[in-house]
Amino acid sequence: MTVPGELRWRFVLTKLTVFILLFFGLTSFLSAQDEEIYKRRLVWRGDENIYRYVIEVEKSENRTFQHYLREFTTSSFLILSFQAGEYRFRVTPHDILDRPGTPTRWVNFTVLPAARQSASGRNASDASNEQIDVINIEQITKDGEQSTVNNEQLTEGNDTRNAARYNSIGISIGTAFADPLLTAAVHGTYSPLNYFFIGAGFDAGLLSMFDSVDNFYSLYPYINAGFFLPVGNRFGIYAGAGGGYLFGSYQFSHGGKSALGFFAADITAGVNIINAVNIYYTLKTNFNAVSHKIAVGYVYRF
Repeated sequence: MTVPGELRWRFVLTKLTVFILLFFGLTSFLSAQDEEIYKRRLVWRGDENIYRYVIEVEKSENRTFQHYLREFTTSSFLILSFQAGEYRFRVTPHDILDRPGTPTRWVNFTVLPAARQSASGRNASDASNEQIDVINIEQITKDGEQSTVNNEQLTEGNDTRNAARYNSIGISIGTAFADPLLTAAVHGTYSPLNYFFIGAGFDAGLLSMFDSVDNFYSLYPYINAGFFLPVGNRFGIYAGAGGGYLFGSYQFSHGGKSALGFFAADITAGVNIINAVNIYYTLKTNFNAVSHKIAVGYVYRF
C-alpha cells in the first residue's frame, strides 16, 4: 500500500522532470529563433545560349557536405539566405531545349556571424543584413566551363560569335544546276534580337547550260529575314525567306539577245560550322518557274 509521503515525492519528481524538459525545449527554441540569417548574392557570367541555371547549395555538417537547397533561375545571379556556417555551391547550365550541361566545379564559401554589438551599441547584425556579400563565378559557358576573365576579355563559351545573335558578313560560291551554272555571292546578316536576323545579299551568276548561248549573266540583289539556332559552341542552323529583283542577259550564238528582269521570292536553309563555314540551299521562284541553288562559303561572325 502506497503511503501519502511517497505520493508527494512522486508528484515533486514529475513536476521537476516536466520543468527540466520545458526549460531545455524553450532554450532550444529561443536559440533557434535567435539564429541570424544572412543574405548572399551568388553571381556568374553565362552566355546567351543558356535557357536557365540550376543552383545547388550544400552545407557542411560534421565535416560532411549535405544538401541545403536547389533553385532555378534564368538570371546570372541569385540572392539566397543562409545561417552562419560553411557552404559550397555549383551551377548547372541548361540549353534552350532545357537539356542539362556540365556542372561547374564546387565553389566554397563561409557565412560568418556578425558581431553582436557595434561600437555604438547598436545590434550589428541588423546592419550586416542590409549588405549582401557576393560570391562570384566569373564565367560559366553553355558546357559548364569556368574561367576568370577581364572585362575586355571573352572566353570561347561567351564569345559573341557563338551567341544566339547571328551578325555576319560572308562570301560564297555555288551552282543552280542550270542557269547559272556558277554563282558567287556576298551577304550579311544583322540580329536585333536573339535567334532572329535580317539579311541582305547580292548574287552574281555566270555560264549557261545551253550550247546556243555564248554569254550569260544574272544579278540578284535581295533581302530576307530568318531564324538562327545555335547548337553547341561550334554549330548552328538557320532558315530565312525574302525576295529581290533578278536582272540579266542572254547573248546567243546566232547574234540575238534576251534580257531578264523580274521580281522573285526565295527561301533559304543552311548550317553554320565552326562559326566560319556556311553550307546552304536556296529555292527561288517568280511564281512561273523555280530554280535551286547549293552553295558553300566563308562567313565571319561578330
